[in-house]
Amino acid sequence: MSQKFRKTPRPSRALRLSTQDFALWGLDQAAYVRPASGDSVLSDGETRYTVYAADGRTLGTLESRDHAIAAILGQGMEPLSVH
Repeated sequence: MSQKFRKTPRPSRALRLSTQDFALWGLDQAAYVRPASGDSVLSDGETRYTVYAADGRTLGTLESRDHAIAAILGQGMEPLSVH
């Protein structure tokens, strides 16, 4: 009685990520919040918070961390903190 062995499935070419695809992976799914530096400090001494895309692009600067997180959530993205 002969047995047929299944080959281990290999990912198709369509499932492989190029270097560029890997760099863009998650770009529209997560954004980072970090305290702004330099001239982004408000006149009353409070710190603004900058929102960055996964690739490091600045998306905006807001007056509070809560506003920054709300803006990210409002776009259907996951907020992440950078310390």
